[in-house]
Amino acid sequence: MISHRAKKVTVENNIFVDGENSQAYFYLAGEMSDVRVRRNIFSWSSPSADFVRLLIAPGASLCQTLAEFDSNLIFSASKSLVSVCGLAEEPYDDAGIELSRGDRSFASWQDAGYDSHSVLADPLFVDPSAGDYRLSPQSPAFGLGFEQIDVSRIGLSRSHHQRHAKGKPGDR
Repeated sequence: MISHRAKKVTVENNIFVDGENSQAYFYLAGEMSDVRVRRNIFSWSSPSADFVRLLIAPGASLCQTLAEFDSNLIFSASKSLVSVCGLAEEPYDDAGIELSRGDRSFASWQDAGYDSHSVLADPLFVDPSAGDYRLSPQSPAFGLGFEQIDVSRIGLSRSHHQRHAKGKPGDR
């Protein structure tokens, strides 16, 4: 999701669904600073996927880089444990946080100061099996300040489809 050298980045009011390996991935290196992740929805079904994966290069600091990661709605549809980890066989190093490959727990992530106001709950999508990720009015995301996304404005525009369909018989 966010790679090295990012500064003053805010990731807010997004819906992340079914990341195969993780829902958020950070490669922290260089002069990254002031990254904020708040009021997002993370939902996944794979029991082997992590919530967050971190790759922290030597000399980089999670605590100095990730200024805020909070007020998110987190849901593992498979009911697997919500986990945070560094990737296997990659360096995971940060003197400012007590979190290691051995302790992948969400509680350790929270003890480090992240997601302390986040909620672990079903986001109550309208019909996720049909790709409808609008939220029902009862969604707990609204209590975190999440704002409904107008999905009619997401994706390729109708004019894009019309421009690219003309003159291509095989594409109609």
